[in-house]
Amino acid sequence: MTRTQACARLSALGAVVVLALTACAQDAGYEAPPEEDTVVSQSESVTPDSAGTQLLTLELVATHNSAESCWTAIDGSVYDLTAWVDQHPGGASNIVSICGIDGTSAFNRQHASAGKVEATRDSFLLGALGDPAP
Repeated sequence: MTRTQACARLSALGAVVVLALTACAQDAGYEAPPEEDTVVSQSESVTPDSAGTQLLTLELVATHNSAESCWTAIDGSVYDLTAWVDQHPGGASNIVSICGIDGTSAFNRQHASAGKVEATRDSFLLGALGDPAP
């Protein structure tokens, strides 16, 4: 297993843990405070925030444009699909075609009514456009 694959699996595992903790908190009646809107315009370039942290932008996503490092933006969120490329039931080429770009229209065109797909996709979530890069 490559380092990238290991990181992607750890990221997916972390997403599952977060989802489980969120469900437990909701069951206990906890409501999180509203989040600030930090989404960066798709036309903005990669710029560090005041702490010098690189942000998730389409320019950064564009640097991860291969099967070996596949990031895509869907509906304002950024996903690392590297570990999913070879597992995708529709074939690797369908995932590779959205590496490094905003894949929203391609994703929604193919999976508009498939709720199960969103749960799988969300396990690869890096963050929203505008969030600090991992």
